[in-house]
Parts: sequence; C-alpha cells; structure tokens
Amino acid sequence: MSAMNRPGFGFWRVAFLAVAVLSFRAGGQEPDLFDEFEAEYADLAMIADPLEPLNRVFYTVNDKLYFWLMKPLATGYEKIVPEPGRLGIRKMFDNVGMPKRFVNCVLQGKVKESGRELGRFGLNSTFGFLGWNDVAGKCLDIKRQDEDTGQTLGVWGMDGIMSLTLPVFGPSNVRDTVGLVGDSILDPLSYIPNLWVRVGLNAEKRVNNLSLALGEYEKTKVGAIDHYLALRNMYEQYRDRKIGE
Repeated sequence: MSAMNRPGFGFWRVAFLAVAVLSFRAGGQEPDLFDEFEAEYADLAMIADPLEPLNRVFYTVNDKLYFWLMKPLATGYEKIVPEPGRLGIRKMFDNVGMPKRFVNCVLQGKVKESGRELGRFGLNSTFGFLGWNDVAGKCLDIKRQDEDTGQTLGVWGMDGIMSLTLPVFGPSNVRDTVGLVGDSILDPLSYIPNLWVRVGLNAEKRVNNLSLALGEYEKTKVGAIDHYLALRNMYEQYRDRKIGE
C-alpha cells in the first residue's frame, strides 16, 4: 500500500513491499492466505533470475541487517519521537521529494498529475509549514502522485530484464536499479554539499520511515515457504501494477 509510498530508509523498499502484499489480503483473515497469494501470483512473476545464488546472499545480509541493526534503531527511535512528530517528518521529506514525482509525471505524459504535484508543493511548503501538514491533500483532495524513474522506464517499454537483490535496498531489477540513479539525480538532498549532513538526513529519513512500518516486514514471512522467492515475486507484481496505472 504503500505505505510506505515509497515510500526512505534503505529497507523502506522491503517494508513498503510488506504493506503492498498486505493490500492483497483481506483484513482480519488468517495468515495462511499468504500461501494462497504466493501460489496464485508466483508464475506471473516472469522475470529471469540468473543471479539467484548471489541475490540470496544479499537477501540474507539484508535480512540480518534488518533484525540486528535497523529494527533496533527504529524501535528506539519510535520510543523517543511521538507518532505525530514522525508522521510530520515523513511528510516533510515527502514534500522535498516533489521533483522526482513531478519530472516523472511529465516524462510519462501525465500533464494534469504534474500540475497537481506543483500545486501540492506550493500549498504544503507554505500553508503546510514546509510540508509538515498535508494541506493540499486534506483540504483540497490533491493527491500525491506516486511516480519514479523506474516506472517511467517501464512506461517507455523497458522491462525488468532480470531480478536483482541490492545490498541494503532489497528487491529490485535492472530497470529499477537504473531508475534509482535517476531518482538520486532528482533528489534535492543529493545536492547538499556537506557529506555528513547529507548522510545524516538520509539516515533520519530511512529510520523515521521504518519506525512507522515496524512489523510489516515480519508479516511477509508468515506462511512463506521461501521468503526470498515470495519477496521477489511480490516486488515484480507490485511494480508491474504501478507501471500499468
């Protein structure tokens, strides 16, 4: 759902995918429905995985990093910063990320949507106190456009080519890995001259986002016989759906 709209933190992709798979499950149903989802959609993820042995190594590293480092950090952060503060911080970072969404709306020919992004940015940056409050969404129902460079490449006809599991970032493919480079170029935080300030802000964004999604990654493991395959297939299905929207 997205929760995690894409939503920061290096493991945000995994946490966000957790929310995505939950969107396919009816609320309140039993955990074994995850098996049904996996069985139904497994053969639809038609992406090649020639690097599977290496991808599994990175999956294991990412999994350990989540439980041994990122989850404890986010849990401590959650106890220190109240939820309203964490939500406000997420909205501020989201507001700063407008250029990525605006440019990709334009590149996909979504003229109205690109205008909405500009309108949201103007309203939320002023009346929303630099994005702390989503005034545009709450008062005028101007929705955030969830677009990135990977989706744009998909709209232009580029497929995933092959599955990749990136260290820290998690499930991906060749198209979306190239897209990450484009997203970085469009990210205003990338142009902060001081390296440590840049690193600190990105770390804050990622830990803050994770603190708002604690437990979602664990839910993707419930009933999964092979969690690596489950994440890979969920990722491909989610990205295909986003490209098709």
